[in-house]
Amino acid sequence: MRTLLLALPIILLPLFASAQNFDPSKYGPQKQDLLFPGANQNPKLPQLETVKPLSRNDVEKTKAKLAREEQKLIKLAEKTWQIELDLRAKRESLKNLENTSKNNNDPDYQKNIEKLKKEIAISQNKLDDAKSKQDFRAEKVLELEIMLEESKFTRKGS
Repeated sequence: MRTLLLALPIILLPLFASAQNFDPSKYGPQKQDLLFPGANQNPKLPQLETVKPLSRNDVEKTKAKLAREEQKLIKLAEKTWQIELDLRAKRESLKNLENTSKNNNDPDYQKNIEKLKKEIAISQNKLDDAKSKQDFRAEKVLELEIMLEESKFTRKGS
């Protein structure tokens, strides 16, 4: 038993010494992969896509601007139409109120008429503003169409 205790440290001592002096570069990349399978792989980071700015010529830019302005013009026209319908309905209700209240003895008759007239005036102002904005957009669209036609015939560069 004593010899076994003496022989065991003598046998294991070179293994511990070589483990302390281990240099993985001596064994090359193939052997390193065998010894340490994930050692030389870098952690994969998510790659962000690089977005390059679109370079468009003047004609394409003008077409895009024209499309945006036409969309804005359409929205303004719809808004104007809704305001106009609302104004017509208020005027119609004012006429109905004036006709029906003459026959009835309603104490709030004059108050209701004044209230409706104020609402009609506010709606008329909104309609005027919307029409002026619509006219402004229409002029812009017309200018862009003219610019687009002119840019088709002009030559840029060499």
